[in-house]
Amino acid sequence: MNNIEIYEKSLLSLMFENNKFLKEGLILINENNFLDAKNKLIFRGLKNLNEKNIEVDITTINFEIINIDSTHIVSQKYIVEIFKAPRNIKNFNTYVKEIVDSSKQRSIKRALKSVSAEVNSKNLKISDIEALVTNKILSQTTSTTNKDLIHMKELVSQAIQNLIEKRTQNDHLTGITTGFSNLNEVTGGFQKGDLVIIAARPSMGKTAFALNIAVNAAENNKVAIFSLEMGSIQLTNRFLSITGLISGNKLRDPKNISESDWHKINIGKNILSKKDIFINEEAGISINDLVWKSSRLKENNGLDLIIIDYLQLIQVSGNSENRQSQVSYISRTLKKLARDLNVPVIALSQLSRKVEQRESKIPMMSDLRESGAIEQDADIIAFLYRHSYYEEDKTQNSESNQPVRIIIGKHRNGSTGNYELMFEPRFGLFTEIDPKYKRNFEGKE
Repeated sequence: MNNIEIYEKSLLSLMFENNKFLKEGLILINENNFLDAKNKLIFRGLKNLNEKNIEVDITTINFEIINIDSTHIVSQKYIVEIFKAPRNIKNFNTYVKEIVDSSKQRSIKRALKSVSAEVNSKNLKISDIEALVTNKILSQTTSTTNKDLIHMKELVSQAIQNLIEKRTQNDHLTGITTGFSNLNEVTGGFQKGDLVIIAARPSMGKTAFALNIAVNAAENNKVAIFSLEMGSIQLTNRFLSITGLISGNKLRDPKNISESDWHKINIGKNILSKKDIFINEEAGISINDLVWKSSRLKENNGLDLIIIDYLQLIQVSGNSENRQSQVSYISRTLKKLARDLNVPVIALSQLSRKVEQRESKIPMMSDLRESGAIEQDADIIAFLYRHSYYEEDKTQNSESNQPVRIIIGKHRNGSTGNYELMFEPRFGLFTEIDPKYKRNFEGKE
């Protein structure tokens, strides 16, 4: 008998013994995760008894197995053996993890065998092979334990339970925090499975805004950043500027760093060292690699939020289609990634030059580059607009605090509208806006 079969027996024994473990086991695992056919049938029997609200004992499970075991492979002796199998309540989660991991490993082997057969039977391009492998593996490693159709009765119960839990939360935050109270209020935080687009013209501060969100979210969450435009050290310097409140100019020219500045840098270092932020600096990363690296990070370290800077720099390997078709594929894949990994995906996006050609520079949906698919796939689309950028003398007071308008142009599950933040360019820091700046912010367009 191998270890997995031992784990299966021990898990079933705990589920026999304790109603709490029975209910948790039925949520965390399904019969297809079991290697041994007899254990699959016993698990199905336990599930049936639970659904019928019948107490589990040797007699009731034996009768249930007789009803469902047309092959007669599960004997009463084997049921007694399961009841008496060695088990340790402290190892419940270990049993579940080992069984699920073993099941995934078997599924991946089958997927690879299927890919090999398909590659050998067809003349596929490298990009098609990459996509095939990524999708096959991702479907196995990110799938939930039970993909069966769910009855409305169960769904309604789950929905009401979610409402009760959300109602009892003091801060009403149901997703990943943005760090800004007005945005948290309208979004409830960035929700699992959502694709969030943050769009702006160059130099509006969208990267800085994303980094602020990353720092705020990483207080209690694990964040992955795919930086396609900026190297990891350069990005880390910007994080140090935000958390240590030291001018970015000084970090770019270390000769001007004073002793007090080093103290600020150490403050930033201490803050950042405690945050679970993972950075990938691969320029021109392909969408398939991005998906694969995200799913691997989720599997190995855990992952709560993905930030991509920026969408238009993602590549589609070997794809000869026009860029609009490529961006459509990227957008759909990012939305699927958000749902498969059950995390919010924030993707920064450039706006087209059409903004500069209008009298009013306030961005709108049609300004999104290759906007059709992005607009359709995104759950939230937010635009950054800094009026001071368009003033005649852009260089004057360029490091002074500046109000920024966050325009929620689309919100699939909530309201849209304009929200205000203050941007401090020298630190790359976004903060809640002081009411005294509101009149200036709403000044002449």
